[in-house]
Amino acid sequence: MTRHGINKGYWELRKDKNLYKTMNLVARHYAANARTAIDVGSYIGGFICDLDWIPDRIASDLNNFTENWANVTGVKFMKADAFTLDRKFDLVISNQTIEHIPNARAFAEKLCSLGETVMVSTTYQVPHGRIDGHIHDPIDMDQFLSWFPRKPKFTAIVDDHPVDNVFGVF
Repeated sequence: MTRHGINKGYWELRKDKNLYKTMNLVARHYAANARTAIDVGSYIGGFICDLDWIPDRIASDLNNFTENWANVTGVKFMKADAFTLDRKFDLVISNQTIEHIPNARAFAEKLCSLGETVMVSTTYQVPHGRIDGHIHDPIDMDQFLSWFPRKPKFTAIVDDHPVDNVFGVF
């Protein structure tokens, strides 16, 4: 697990959460043979750093976090809008992003068009207005699944005090 350059602040507080531990195990199962991966809306979260069996890993975000990712071993950063990406990946990840996107269904469809295996997480049943920028809260499992054009291979609700999370593999 090489996270040099981003082991601070935002990610430092989140890296040991149950969500990311669970997602890591699930990624090892569903993307064991992946050669390429992208984390869409990565901000400075280092989840993709832990997927060290995947040789070609990209962290991407609408905002430019190039400096934050400059010294991260094994991961390249790309400033990009997910809706303009056209490269295909074995694994597409998007953690804690979809709840910020006005058209969550279009975003989920785009993620699925980019990859063979898609892993997405978001908050679960958080009251509306509790977290700034979360425009779809509260999100339940039915709403989450309705955004995706594929049936899930795996879903989970993960207890991560103070906020639970839902994620799926599509």
